[in-house]
Amino acid sequence: PMPPPSVGVTAAAPGTVPIEAVRAAPQAPSQFVDEEGFVDPRAKKESNKLNSLTGGYGLKNAALIDEFCPLDWVENKDFARQGPLSPGQLVMVSRSDGSVKFGEVVQKIGLFWQDAWEVVVTKSPTGAPGAIRKEEGVMLGRPKPDAIARYLAAGGPASVAAPEVIPFDGSVNDAGYV
Repeated sequence: PMPPPSVGVTAAAPGTVPIEAVRAAPQAPSQFVDEEGFVDPRAKKESNKLNSLTGGYGLKNAALIDEFCPLDWVENKDFARQGPLSPGQLVMVSRSDGSVKFGEVVQKIGLFWQDAWEVVVTKSPTGAPGAIRKEEGVMLGRPKPDAIARYLAAGGPASVAAPEVIPFDGSVNDAGYV
């Protein structure tokens, strides 16, 4: 649909719409248009997700994603590695830097017999999903409800300090030990 003439449409090649007209035309809230007037191909997928109360574009746990997990949590007491997973579930993800952070399951991937999942591991400042990793289900920690309640009562993300990083000088003599 062409915008109304009051928008200030300039001449364009036949069959095209000037960029000024695209920018000025009202867009449906489910469409994400970049500076050049192209609709992001993820717009339809994003529009199918409901915004959560935390503004996380369908993320149920947007406030906890990419936050450090407590270092004193014990497997089978505070979290489990076995059990069912479902989209929207809060999980613990081991990151490449050695830290363990919270993530959220997006969807099951792979064949029906595989235990593979897409997990949101970072979020933007607005709460939109950032990086998504593919993880095996057995590698994901499943925090228990009482452990999450204790974590939130203790102050949530503010109560957990970042793990200490051991400096590496890059020389052949540095074996990474302190």
